[in-house]
Amino acid sequence: MPAGTVRAAVNVDIDKRGQFARRRGSALAAPGHGYDNLFPWGHSLLARRGAQLLSVDPDTLAQTELCDLGADGPIDYTAYNGDLYIAASTGLWLLRAGASAARPAGARLPDALPMLSPASAGTLTPGRYMAAISMLDERGEESPAVPLGQIDVTAGLLLTGLEVVPGSRWRLYLTPPDGDVLYLAEEFDAVFTQYAVTVYPGGAPCETLHLAPMPGGRFVRGYSGRLFVAAGDTLWFSEPLRPHLTAPRHNFIRFVGDIRIVEFVAGGVYVGDDRGVWWLAGEDPTQFSQQHASDAVAVACSSVLVPMHRLGLLDSRAAADCAVWLSADGYMVGAPGGQVTALHPDRIRLAPQVAGQSVFLLRDGIQQIVTLTASPGPASVFGGAIDTATH
Repeated sequence: MPAGTVRAAVNVDIDKRGQFARRRGSALAAPGHGYDNLFPWGHSLLARRGAQLLSVDPDTLAQTELCDLGADGPIDYTAYNGDLYIAASTGLWLLRAGASAARPAGARLPDALPMLSPASAGTLTPGRYMAAISMLDERGEESPAVPLGQIDVTAGLLLTGLEVVPGSRWRLYLTPPDGDVLYLAEEFDAVFTQYAVTVYPGGAPCETLHLAPMPGGRFVRGYSGRLFVAAGDTLWFSEPLRPHLTAPRHNFIRFVGDIRIVEFVAGGVYVGDDRGVWWLAGEDPTQFSQQHASDAVAVACSSVLVPMHRLGLLDSRAAADCAVWLSADGYMVGAPGGQVTALHPDRIRLAPQVAGQSVFLLRDGIQQIVTLTASPGPASVFGGAIDTATH
C-alpha cells in the first residue's frame, strides 16, 4: 500500500495484499479477576489465580483446583516426556498426563528422619558404619539420599522413628565396616516405625547422595534428557536421566542479571541476560560452548517457539523450530545452530526493562506473533504484531 493509505488501524488484520479484516470479538466466559498464566493442556485450560493452579473446562467453564502453589507470583510451563512441569517461586511442580492434581516434582523424604542405634542381634561385621537413607515413591523414583551419621556396630543396627508413607519404600545405604563408600543394604516398605538391619551392605553404590530436588524459578524447559530451570541469574540443570534431581555444587550456569529468556532449539539453547542473548551449543550442559548471539537485550519472558517453515525469512523447507523473542531492537529469530536474525530493527524500539508475553497465532490464513508488554512502572500495556506470511 502507498504511504498514507491508512491513518490508523486498531483491532484489524491487514494481509500482504492490502485486504482488511475485522478481528473476532470477545465475550465474558467467567466473571472474576486475577486470572493469568494461561496454558492449554489436554482438553483443559490451565490458569493461575493467586496461589491456586486451576484447570478450566472450556465447555462448561467448571474450575478445578490442581494444587496450591504456596505463594502468589508468575509461573511458567513446559510439556516434557508427556507430562507438564510448572515452575514457581516455591518450587518445581509436576502434572502427569491424566492426573487430577499437581504435585511437587520428584520423590521427597519426610521432614523427620529416623534415628540409628546399635542392636544386639545381627550378622554385621563389627566396626564403624556410615549410613544414609532415601525413599522410593509409588513410581519407583528415588529421592536424594541424606546421611544419618555413623555408628559403631557389634552385631546389627536399628532404625527407629520411621514415618509411615503408604505406597513408598525406604532405602538404607551403609558403608562396609570402617569404609567410606555407601552401598545399598536394605530396601523395605514404608509401613514400619522401626526396622532392624542385619544384612551386610552388598548392593549397588548410592547414586543420589549430595543431590537435591530441582529448584523453582521463572522458566522451566526440557532438553536431551534433562530439565532446566532459570532462577534469577542462574540456569540450573538436572542430572542426566534424573530430571527431578540436581547436583547443587556444580549443575548450574551463571549469567549477568536476571535471565530474561530461555528457549531450546536443535543444537543448543538461547539465553538472554542483561548483556544481550547468548547461544549455548551442545547436548550436554556440562560441555556447552557459549558464544554471544545478539547485543540487543531481550524483553523478559517474550520468547516463543515457532516452526521454521512459518517464518518466510528462513528456509521454508526446514521442519525445525526457531526461537522468536522481542528485544529492545524489535523481534529476533534464533535459528538452530545459533544464527540470530533481526526482523525489523528500524521499526521498533523498546526500553530494556519492559517485560512481555508472546504467542504465535494462525487466524484466517494470517500468521502472527503477538506480544503483550508491560513496563515495571505505572500500568502500561500495548501489543505488537507481525504478519509474517499470508496464505
